[in-house]
Amino acid sequence: MAFPYTDSLNQTAELFQKDPELNGALSHAVGHGANFSLILSMLQGNVLSRPRFEQENLSVVAEKKQQQTLELLSCYPKAPLALEAHHVDEQNCASRLLHQDIHNAKLWQIMHPAPLSEFNNPRHLNDEVLMNCDYHTQLRHQHVRGNESLSDQALISEDATGLYEVLNALQQEMAA
Repeated sequence: MAFPYTDSLNQTAELFQKDPELNGALSHAVGHGANFSLILSMLQGNVLSRPRFEQENLSVVAEKKQQQTLELLSCYPKAPLALEAHHVDEQNCASRLLHQDIHNAKLWQIMHPAPLSEFNNPRHLNDEVLMNCDYHTQLRHQHVRGNESLSDQALISEDATGLYEVLNALQQEMAA
């Protein structure tokens, strides 16, 4: 049996969760003067008539703030996307350090990360990688490169005379 006031209770509970005084937003804003003043000015005696922030806007602001915090805390350099001339010199230095002291080499590699790719082109595949792919993948890659239709490449020509010649050659070998 459902209670007659269940819907209104759910709506009220949802309002309390979004209320800045009751969900902790006011206490979190105490250290930030402008935010605290704004939220404090929005408070009224009647909880149901208080202005509220949209949940989407709060999540976008929170996500942006979290991203900024992560960027501030990240002290490691970002790995470059493409190979440049100075990266070769850095890797040569890392190789020399590796022969001298492993700890200094690790520190050097953290301070000067190697590039992630030779080219900053997501459509570029080295020939060695392509040769290790299966035949159908190679056909699709040729199709993308050369505007050839896959249906033309998938056609197998049937030559009955070629099969006849192979069978005759086998019969002659078996007879001999």
